[in-house]
Amino acid sequence: MNKEMIKSYALITLGVFLLHLAFYFFMQPMGLITGGMMGLSLMLEPLIPFSTGITYLMLNIVALTIGGILFGKDFFLKTVFASILSPVLVTLFEVLKIEDTLILNQIDLHYQLLVASIASGVLAGVGIGLVLRYNATTGGMDIFQKIINKYLKVPFSVAVYLTDGLIILLGAFISLQNGLFAILAM
Repeated sequence: MNKEMIKSYALITLGVFLLHLAFYFFMQPMGLITGGMMGLSLMLEPLIPFSTGITYLMLNIVALTIGGILFGKDFFLKTVFASILSPVLVTLFEVLKIEDTLILNQIDLHYQLLVASIASGVLAGVGIGLVLRYNATTGGMDIFQKIINKYLKVPFSVAVYLTDGLIILLGAFISLQNGLFAILAM
């Protein structure tokens, strides 16, 4: 492995880690459905007999297969790495029985939703930004957003707002308040 490749995988790892700190410690405990496969996994959790991490992994396998076919080897390998690391981190937090409320329990109850939406937006934004910068995605919805961008010539940011916005809208039917805070996080 050359230096540039090591650097790209290290920064992809950091990005995925930041994204999952946002998900596990802020989005999940507050029920913030901010889009993406993570949001979809949270919505599906009460409806199917799998944990959030396992559901997320299964959804990512489907998306990864499609992305691998359409975007080539380098993208595929980096996305496989990030896609596997993503649900593994969530599942690892669950298996280690790290309380997802560990951080939010330190915040006044009245401000938890606000802090969660801001912190998750910042952490997830920086994390996804790092992953995308090094020609990878975390799998899932990022792959579909990249497909929309490449084949429909829609700017990537617009594709993100469309797909994640739709998931947030669906999540708002579960909780209007959380839906509004999810918009803030996005």
